[in-house]
Amino acid sequence: MIRAPQTSTLDRSSAASDWYKRQYQNGWSHTSLANRSYQYVGIYANGDNLSTTANGKRTHSLDANITAITRIPKARLIISCRLEASLVKRSQNISEYKGKEYAFNVSESSNAQTGGSIYNGDSYTAIWPVAYLDLNNEMHPFTSAEAENPEFSYLIRKSGNAYTFAADGYDPYFSANINITKEIGDHVSLSLNAINFTNSRPYVKSHATGVSALFTPDFYYGLTCRIKF
Repeated sequence: MIRAPQTSTLDRSSAASDWYKRQYQNGWSHTSLANRSYQYVGIYANGDNLSTTANGKRTHSLDANITAITRIPKARLIISCRLEASLVKRSQNISEYKGKEYAFNVSESSNAQTGGSIYNGDSYTAIWPVAYLDLNNEMHPFTSAEAENPEFSYLIRKSGNAYTFAADGYDPYFSANINITKEIGDHVSLSLNAINFTNSRPYVKSHATGVSALFTPDFYYGLTCRIKF
């Protein structure tokens, strides 16, 4: 579908042309005329995103990095340890237009509004276009009358799940890196660098979907030789 943010200027002729071409390929037929493409173009307030009823996201995160360095002069060793931590990772999709919730709750089997806030995060959701174009390239507001008219049913977009607006996030996770450098004379040094040397790789579960994920890297190490001239 063709969408434009509310502050954007829409080229009606090019939008309609692109719409007819794509919808003919997708098999959306005219509702009353045979062998014709679908006759309406929806204009939405969720950008150019075809796959969601959201038009933004709130995110909150808190990361911490702590580095400890010690030098052993007699052994000519430098040891540094770095702890990387994700303490807070939170996010939530939003859907707003003109200061109000844009999406609305629906059931899995119907586009009828069921009431309640989408931010409860436990319902399928849908959106209407804010306006539509007809075959004469005339723009019209999309109202509840169009929403109840079967001719416009293709223009109502629905989410593919019931957790689109559920508050999401992950529990804290950590990773530790260590670097050991040995100075050899005044011109040469060897460094061993180990990433996630404790091999801490916990699965953390999404608060919204319950799906577990890994964010810490595999354990790996490398050796570096530095020569000063």
